[in-house]
Amino acid sequence: MNKKDEAKSEKPPTAQNHFSLGKCKISNPGAVYAWPMGAWFLAFFVAPLAIIIIYSFLKKGLYGGHVIILNSADSEYYEASRAQALEALKAFPGGLQIGGGVTRENAASWIEAGASHVIVTSYIFHDGRIDHGRLEGLKREVGREHIVLDLSCRRTDTGYMVATDRWQTLTDIEVTPALFKSLSEHCDEFLIHAVDVEGRGAEIGRAS
Repeated sequence: MNKKDEAKSEKPPTAQNHFSLGKCKISNPGAVYAWPMGAWFLAFFVAPLAIIIIYSFLKKGLYGGHVIILNSADSEYYEASRAQALEALKAFPGGLQIGGGVTRENAASWIEAGASHVIVTSYIFHDGRIDHGRLEGLKREVGREHIVLDLSCRRTDTGYMVATDRWQTLTDIEVTPALFKSLSEHCDEFLIHAVDVEGRGAEIGRAS
């Protein structure tokens, strides 16, 4: 084989998926930079967009909007979500309701931060039943006028049943006029999502 043939037979160098960091070799550099991207996205896109939307609500006088913290308190993203919620409340004091992980212990702090109401579900519908002790404690803490009870429900063969824990847990509590009457003494508003059709761009849920 002559030199010309040898040159043709040589394989081109391949890119190696690693780089050196001091004395450490990183086999997948993408992993090093991937985890902060979520924080950057929240800080420089989601948060500013949320503030713009909140200001538009303020300008038009649209009160009663919801700020929901979807990340649980044990999530690594909870503090970032909480900070964004506080920014939204600060932008429109008295115009927004806050939900997500609300308890008697933190409810007053949300009202003081600018929320008009706190939205509660799982804290009150504890272990699949209404915890009247927690409900009374919450009412004493912030007052009935600052409480929204979330009765989001899922349709079953026997009726619409309250769903808690991000709509993953189905309780034995049926949404009925009697339930509204009994709970109305403890809250200012009710919030109800028909979770079977929520967010699907479909028609509203209808009782048969």
